[in-house]
Amino acid sequence: MQSLRRTVRNRFPLPRRISFLKRLSGVACLHHNKVTLLPHGGDFFPALFQAVAKAVTAICAEFYIIRADKTGEAFAQALQEAAVRGVEVSLVYDAIGCFDTPVSYFQRLQAAGVHCLPSNKPALSRLRWLDLRNHRKMVIVDGTTAFLGGLNIGDEYAGYGDSYEHWRDVGIRLNGPVAGELQRLFRHGWLQEGGAGTPGQHVPQPWSAGDSDVIIINGSPHYNRSLIHNAFRLAMAGTSHRIQIITPYFLPGPKVIRSLLRAVERGTQVQMILPSISARLSFK
Repeated sequence: MQSLRRTVRNRFPLPRRISFLKRLSGVACLHHNKVTLLPHGGDFFPALFQAVAKAVTAICAEFYIIRADKTGEAFAQALQEAAVRGVEVSLVYDAIGCFDTPVSYFQRLQAAGVHCLPSNKPALSRLRWLDLRNHRKMVIVDGTTAFLGGLNIGDEYAGYGDSYEHWRDVGIRLNGPVAGELQRLFRHGWLQEGGAGTPGQHVPQPWSAGDSDVIIINGSPHYNRSLIHNAFRLAMAGTSHRIQIITPYFLPGPKVIRSLLRAVERGTQVQMILPSISARLSFK
């Protein structure tokens, strides 16, 4: 088993895997960043709202779900206050994910100067796109700070995972050049969806915020193949000690299953945390 692990490390060393990823279109490797884990919504939202309150030039936000509840109202208030003080605020929301959110919620944001854009609006001409949704959840502030993770805007995401009403999810804060790259991706998606203007044009010169390297892998319904899916498989193929997965939905295809089973066969420990109660009762 030890010899097999050494063989895997020799064939798929980390620098080789990173070098391969960097050659792919839609992949960017950024150096000199600071990464901060925000393990619960109770940590994520206060940090997010504090950063938004200090924004000076631009806020670019993109979410799958935005609810008009207490957390959603706090989010709207933070964006409105930023727009009033002259910050360029742009918001992309998924048209299906926000289907239950009142239109008046976004109209109020627009009236305050927030530029709102629905993503993937349903149309008879592209019904096959109904299930190809925009699941991004990110906010970029001034091109220097970014918030990412699995958290949408809603009360169920805002706690500490201590009840069925407050789910457990994870977020991160990124400071450094990686925020500028995420702002560029936001701008590209905005234009691709037909948004007016060009948000977040000002990107600071590269600067050092820390010693972390971050790889950004862009994914979109407009892509014919999933770079993220392939990157996961590449990472699994090169592991020799441990794979840890925490996800609200686990619907892997045959290739991912094979990658996990091969990892176990060569002695890699595979650990997964999945919800005991799924948001969907059944899948066909």
